[in-house]
This record gives sequence, C-alpha cells and structure tokens, in this order.
Amino acid sequence: MSPSMDRRTFIRSMAVGSGGMLLSVWLGSCSDTDASPTTTTQSPTTTSPLPTTTEGIAGDPTAQWDAHLLLRIDGDGTITVTVPKSEMGQGVKTALAMIVAEELDADWSSIRVTTADAGRTYGDQVTGGSLSMSTRFDSMRRVGATARHMLIAAAAAEWGIDITDCATEPGVVVERNGSRRIGYGALADRAATIEPPPASEVELKDPSSFRIIGTEMGAIDAPDIVSGAAIYGSDVVLPGMVMGTVARSPVFGGRVAEYDDTAALATAGVVDVVEISTGVAVLAESTWAAIKGRDALQITWDNRGNVELSDTSIRRTLLDRLDPADPAPDAISADYTFPYFPHGAIEPLTCVADATADHCEMWAATQHPQLARAVAGRGSSLPTDQVTLHVPLIGGGFGRRLDQDFVEEAAELSAVAGRPIKLFWSRSDDLRHDRYHPASVCRASGSPTDQNEINLDMQLAWNDGIPTGSWRSVTDVPQAFAHECFVDELAHAAGADPYEYRRALLNPREQATLDLAAREAGWGNTMPPGWGRGIAHHSMWDVTPTTIVAEVSVDDGDIRVHRIVCALDCGIVINPDTVAAQIEGAVAFALSATLHGGVTIAEGAVTESNFHDAPIIRFDEMPEVEVHTVASVGSPTGIGEAGVPPVAPAIANAVFAASGIRLRDLPLTLS
Repeated sequence: MSPSMDRRTFIRSMAVGSGGMLLSVWLGSCSDTDASPTTTTQSPTTTSPLPTTTEGIAGDPTAQWDAHLLLRIDGDGTITVTVPKSEMGQGVKTALAMIVAEELDADWSSIRVTTADAGRTYGDQVTGGSLSMSTRFDSMRRVGATARHMLIAAAAAEWGIDITDCATEPGVVVERNGSRRIGYGALADRAATIEPPPASEVELKDPSSFRIIGTEMGAIDAPDIVSGAAIYGSDVVLPGMVMGTVARSPVFGGRVAEYDDTAALATAGVVDVVEISTGVAVLAESTWAAIKGRDALQITWDNRGNVELSDTSIRRTLLDRLDPADPAPDAISADYTFPYFPHGAIEPLTCVADATADHCEMWAATQHPQLARAVAGRGSSLPTDQVTLHVPLIGGGFGRRLDQDFVEEAAELSAVAGRPIKLFWSRSDDLRHDRYHPASVCRASGSPTDQNEINLDMQLAWNDGIPTGSWRSVTDVPQAFAHECFVDELAHAAGADPYEYRRALLNPREQATLDLAAREAGWGNTMPPGWGRGIAHHSMWDVTPTTIVAEVSVDDGDIRVHRIVCALDCGIVINPDTVAAQIEGAVAFALSATLHGGVTIAEGAVTESNFHDAPIIRFDEMPEVEVHTVASVGSPTGIGEAGVPPVAPAIANAVFAASGIRLRDLPLTLS
C-alpha cells in the first residue's frame, strides 16, 4: 500500500450509466516484487535480462508507491482484467488473467483482458527476463481473492446472513445451506462500499482446488488475431497521419555531413524531408513512397573511425583478452565462438506518434512502456506527464523492444514535422540497425577426472562500436554453448556416457529435468547410421532448470535436426498450452542462430540486408518438439527464454555423436 493510501481507497466504485458499477481493485497493498521499473546496467560479467537505460531516463521512479492492477466488474457480469505487461506472443495476457480469475472464482467466459497504458500506477511494466509470472503471481492471486472476499461480504449483507454462510461458484455467490444465489455483476455496486480486509485475512485457494490454473487455455486474443481484428503496432492509423522512414548511416556511429533532398521531394507521394538526430527522415503518403523518397536522397556521411570494425578485428581482440588455458597435465581446453546475433522479429519496429506543443500521444510496440514514455517525452521535448503511451500487441520482441531508440525517433520526428506520423523500420533497417547480442569467445578448460573444476573465461564484444542489447536469454546462451559442449568433450575424454557424466554435476532439481528428458528421448537406444543424440542442460538465471535432447542426422555435410525433447521445472504451470508454445518458439529461435548464424560485420557495417541472406528457421527445417514439465507446486518461474540456451550445445553434441566431428563455432556447419 502506498504511504498515502488507506484501506478504504483500496476499493473504488465508478458509475457507468446503465452498465452498473465497476469494482476497481487496487494492488497497492497486495504487491509483492512489482515495484519501480527495474533498470540494470549490463557488463561482461553480468547476465541481466534487462536493458541499460539512457542516462537520466529511469522510467517512472515513483512507480513503487502506486502499483496497482485494475479489476473491473460490469453490471452484466463481464469481468475485465487490465494487464500491465506487454503481449508479444508469450501468452502473458491470458496467464495473468487466469491467475486473477482463479482466485476470484470467475466464469472464464466472462473474462476480458486489456493492456495497460504506460504509467507509474502499474508498478514495474517491464516485460523481459521471463519475469512476468514469477513477479506477478502472488499479487495477482491476492487481487482476485480480495475481490472475491468483497463480493461475498456484499452478498452476506444483502441476505442478512453471516459471511461464513456464503461461498462462491463460478461467477456467483451462493448461500451454503439455501437456494439463494446472486451474480457478481449484481453485487459490484454494493461490494464497492465494503471495507476491504487486511491482507492477512485474504484467504488464497489451496492449489489442489485450482480449476483454471493448470488447464490448457488458448490465447484469449486468438480469435481476434486469426480474424485480423487484433491491432498490432503496425496497424495503428490516425487521421492525417503520414508514413515516415529514416535514412541512417550504414556505418555504426556515422552522422550526416550534408544531404540533398531535391530528388526525394520530387518523388510522387513524398510530402516532406526533415533532418532528425539519427539521420534524414522522409515523410510520405504511403510506405512505398517513403521508401522511394529515401532511396532518392543524396547523403554524405561522416563515418568517423568505425569503418575499421570487422568480424576479424573484433574476434582477434576478444581472443587476445582470453586467459591462457589450464596448464594442468591432464587438462583439456577448447575455444567456442559466437557471432553478433540480430533479433529478427517478424514485425519490424514501428511506432505512431502525435506530438503537439503541449502533449504527445504514442502507440509503441514496446517491452518497457514506462521507459518508452519517458524517452518519448525527451524526443518530443515534453515532460513525461504530458505523454500518453499506449501498448498494442507486439509481433515478436525477443529483447529488442526493451531498447527505446525507435520510440524516441518517432516522437522527435512528429514534433519536428508538426503532424502525426507512423515511423516504420524496413526489414533491412531492422537488421542493420539492431541492438545485437554481442559477439563472444569463450575458453573452457578442465580435467576429465574432475568435473567440478570446469573453468570458463568468456569475453564479450560489449564496447567495440557495435550497438548491443538484450537478446533472448542474453549471455546465458554463449555460456551454455561453451559449458555444455565442453562437458560433452570431458565425458568423451573420460570414456563416460554424456548423460551420466553430466548428471554428477547437477543438483536434485536439475537432475529431475535431465532424467525426464533422457527418459522421454529414449537415451541410450540405438540410432541409425549417421544419426546421433546430444544432451545439454542449463538453468536460466539459476531459476528454471531445462534439459534438451536433440536427435540429429549428418548426411553429406548436411546437418538435419529431427527431434527436440525438452524437460523443464518452471514451478506451478499456469497454462500448459503456453508452456509448450513458448518452448517450441524458443527452440525455433535458437535453431535460427544455431544453423544459420548471425550477421557479418565488415568496414563498420552489417553486410546482410534481409531474410534471404540472414535467414530464420523455415518450416521444412523445424523438428518435432516435445515438451515435458516436472510436476511442481512451487511459485512459477520464467519459461519464455529457458528453452534457448541448451539448444545449440545439444545439437552440437548430437553432431559429434553422429559424425565424430566437434563443432565449436556458431553457426554449426560441416563445410
């Protein structure tokens, strides 16, 4: 509860005409770990899933005092849950609503979900690090349970009986020993006047009585997505809006020296050309006209000294930083390399901005709404409290949308142009001006006879002139690749089975996922000639133990992944359908990196331009994926990124089992 908020303000009622009353449940006295926006500076020694903030921009610093979630019950019984996290395909809208509905004892068919605008009243709105379930589970349960208590108290007062003589069934309060029953909608008005109970008196359900949590629920917005009614950032249209695209220096760190916009302004459909801090922007009546106008610009770039940057120079620098290999007589060592990886979301970056002299309204597909709002204020030269920022559905994030460069760019462009604009990044823009997972090299060393003395020295290209940012599972991915491949090498050197050898390194919770994955995959069963199984384990940020077993064939230099078996312990499973979908997506994401690799840096620029030369995994390359969870009643932990780190080492280990060839560089290739 905020210092200025008493228990009476925990419940508020608002008239909505003929629709009845709204029961608004504040989360201030129920919040657990959802405080102010978490902002963590990354360094080569950290594995933080959250982004570095811009100096002086830390979101809304007072968010910790007013964190709340709004639960609205209409007179017709419709229940609306406002979710303070961004939905980008990970199922957070559905899962968080399921938690509230469970404790509220709601009828799931009555549930509607909206996404919150950016604002300090929602606590930490960052959607990253696979933290939404773990940080919101307890508080969302209390929201539903508190509202249920208030509705029961309202019914008891209505009937003139003791509150203990009342219970609930889905969407209604019932008299325990009578025939009276009344729906939540009819009680909302009276419930809004009830004194809320202290948190200590709010009774939560025993997990054994859950009827919503743990059941398979399709995404609550799936019908709108399938029908095309869902609104993504790219779908937002405002009256009088023009399309905007920006010509940026192809060389990292480059700036505009001078430009000629004569030909661009003569292009059909182009309405204006303006210079902003990141380059030269073309405004046009259509996307195509904006692109053609940008192509017609004549720009001289000041590329400074970054033209010397290349994959070769960066790798040489990283190798020079590595510690020498372990000199012990029986020690072995190996170096593993990892290139720069782009995010490759299907929906490129886009943002709609309408900046006036005293207000800026934004529609931003962002993973960090509060930081985006603050950054939009800076871009439009307005105070943060004069910015309204809406969060539409997102067509993939993977950490890229934790950085807010595109939001600031859109706000600045609208302010300079003096009109509403939709800033869009082309696929090439998205690829060549990404915030990449940094390239890295990792030297592993150790003794085959002493599994507990594996040394990893990882060097990351954090400050070498290439923009880097959060990428699914961040530095856990190269660490897991090096560690789990090297464990396999140690097992081979010791003449041991990789599964059994690895098992001795793990704690009981981790061993449970290892055993489950190995059992379900048929570890030890004979494989056809040219086929192999590989196994890898990783606990994402030490909270979600995950094991992957890969089945791979090697034929004439071609690596083909046929089957992936995953076992994980993510605590209590909110929605099994979401868990399976997220692991399947994580596997697909990791396969793109494992088999196709990242981007190439030459003369200070990315050489690739689209999916034709920086491909993601295709349908015909996708293996069968099986997902198994360890039964648990523990608090939920993250799943969105847990499946990524073990994929590459499991495949590399399977390639060795199939061919006897050790691959230590991503992407994996036998050519």
